[in-house]
Amino acid sequence: MFTDQERQKIDRLRLEYQERVNAIRADKRYTPEGKRAAIAREYMRVDAGVRRIVEAAQKRRDDRIRTLQQRLFSAPGGNDPAAVLSFRDAMDRAERVRDATEAAALLDRAVRTNDVALQRAVLDRAFRAAQSDPFGHRGPWVGLLDRYREMVPSMGDDIAELAELTGAGRKPGMTQFWDNVRSRTELPSELAHLPNDQIAALAARAPSEAA
Repeated sequence: MFTDQERQKIDRLRLEYQERVNAIRADKRYTPEGKRAAIAREYMRVDAGVRRIVEAAQKRRDDRIRTLQQRLFSAPGGNDPAAVLSFRDAMDRAERVRDATEAAALLDRAVRTNDVALQRAVLDRAFRAAQSDPFGHRGPWVGLLDRYREMVPSMGDDIAELAELTGAGRKPGMTQFWDNVRSRTELPSELAHLPNDQIAALAARAPSEAA
């Protein structure tokens, strides 16, 4: 999800945030309420900074998904009327398959006959099914995606990348796990159980300088 630079920036924001919170806790010039409000201000500040990074990463991910989907699933032949009709027919055929076994047979036929429209239609069907496959990364629809990557190696990298970005039957890796952890700002104990709107209101009352 994140680039290395984004991970470093989030980690730096979180470290600086923790240092500021610890300094506020140790500062005896604050009243108890002023201390709590100042901590709320620091929380809102770092949460906004992390959220901006998360939103930028999410937009980049969504843009990349759209690019890959267009490359893998769009109608071959562009806007040519005959090509569009052929692709619609292929999509109807792909939607009618009852399971991954039928889809595999249809895909084999499409590869043998170099029917690109049908290949893309079945691939689109397989991706959508793989995302909800109850057997996850061991499911038959994911197996179909892997099989197509072997049959058409030129599409292999795009299929693997889209599967990773969309979670199509793939187990989340440790990188994704820690990116999810990074994207959440931990609430300090002083703000535990408070909803975000109350934290924002408390932050607005924070003194600009220690009382």
